[in-house]
Amino acid sequence: MAKYFIATFILLALGIAVVYFTSGVPSVEKTDVSFLASATGPHFFQDPSRSLKNIVIFGFYFVPKNKLIHLNGDWRAQAESNLEKLKNFHALQFRGKSQVRYELYPDPVIGREENLFYDTEITQGGNPRALISVAEELEKRIFKPDGDLHTPNFKRPADEYPVSAIFYEGVGAAGGAIQDSQLNFPVEIAESLGIPESAIFILDVESVNGLLLVNREYLSGERGPNGDSIFAHEFYHTLGAPDGYAHESGIAGTSDLMGLGRMRPLAHTYLDKETLKSFGL
Repeated sequence: MAKYFIATFILLALGIAVVYFTSGVPSVEKTDVSFLASATGPHFFQDPSRSLKNIVIFGFYFVPKNKLIHLNGDWRAQAESNLEKLKNFHALQFRGKSQVRYELYPDPVIGREENLFYDTEITQGGNPRALISVAEELEKRIFKPDGDLHTPNFKRPADEYPVSAIFYEGVGAAGGAIQDSQLNFPVEIAESLGIPESAIFILDVESVNGLLLVNREYLSGERGPNGDSIFAHEFYHTLGAPDGYAHESGIAGTSDLMGLGRMRPLAHTYLDKETLKSFGL
């Protein structure tokens, strides 16, 4: 059985004061869950079998070893501010029926490799290759008991939905959920889901169910006033929510956080009724 990841990402168009989005969204199998919502409570997008009553975000500030000169001394305050905003936004949108807590790794994680190893030469599409390679390194070094940076607080929980949030000293914004498949090759998985093979990544991560990576500069506001919404947008991809815009044109089909609302600060956006219904609310 292979674990695979479907990248959903944000691409910043340099020189243009807006954020453009592109394809890579999971093809979600449609299920009528309305009759189950009251019985099951909040759950993964259109999947009542996966509870979202309690969610834990494991947060990491990750710096490739050749980027130490760019290490930001205010990273913790920036990360905590955005995590708190997300926590409060989620509690409000989910009407208190789903709770988010977070564990922020206490120190910057200095990568074993230089940025080109993580990024490769292709950073388009939100840099999903960095997300995968960094996540696999964190799995080995922090989540595994024999890892050189292991700490007991960072382990797969028994009764929470776990997500890794990587605040990256580098380019990109990407997120999605990890899925299990009986198929072993990206081309087979892509064909079964009806999506491009380029959106599928096989990975070796067991401690979390969702992954996201955002450029650390989104947290500080250096990339614009909607950085907290970019972070939250990627977070909801880890819970299975698809994008609310047309992939080729970037034209929004919804006004909420998953569509046009991603352009606004988090305090001025929301999750729409249909999205919340698909989460069991």
